[in-house]
Amino acid sequence: LAILWALYGPILRFFSLQSIGPIEINFLGFLAGTVMLFAAYKLQKTKLEFPDKKEAKKLALYAFGLCSANLALFYAFNHTTLANTILLHYTGLFWASLCAVIFLKEKATKWKANSMALAIAGIATIFLPELSFSEKYFLGNISALVSSFGYAAIIFASRTLKESDQKKTTFYATLFCTFIFAPLFLAFGKAESTMQVTSVLLYGAIYAPLESILIIYGMAAVSIIPASL
Repeated sequence: LAILWALYGPILRFFSLQSIGPIEINFLGFLAGTVMLFAAYKLQKTKLEFPDKKEAKKLALYAFGLCSANLALFYAFNHTTLANTILLHYTGLFWASLCAVIFLKEKATKWKANSMALAIAGIATIFLPELSFSEKYFLGNISALVSSFGYAAIIFASRTLKESDQKKTTFYATLFCTFIFAPLFLAFGKAESTMQVTSVLLYGAIYAPLESILIIYGMAAVSIIPASL
């Protein structure tokens, strides 16, 4: 999953150079991912009953976190350095670990507290103009920091879904993301060429299902703090 996410920045910059916006990338990508997962699970004769109310709330948190993180990352990768984006985005690991301590009763230790203090100090350092040109990259840095909270929501929601059927969860998580972006695409989306649509659909058919499967299955097996590390 870490390797997959490492590719996300270059992918976004590639689409940006092709004049493809974040709404098109996410709606078409999640739509293609939903179709691919549905087809794969139907071939396996997997039952995809609609989640109950409790599961639906967790999936909604997951989908909102992923959608907000993706939107924020688009602007971060295009308006600040890759290093700043990655450092600020991955502070989400610490927010997720903090949520795990508070809500899931994962054990808090001294080194975890020290790690969070270092993360906060690192964020402050990036925003100091004398050290990181934050005036030039301010909007991009803010976008990267915003994405970290979406990332924390993804990790936390995935962990709370560990008792759910993973195949059903991966399908509905991707479907919920499609629903979130659908009205935005209808209102603001545009597709200037067949090549643009095809490239995004191809990306979505591969990337979105892999991302969902790796997150859901990974967080079901490993607790948040070591998984985040």
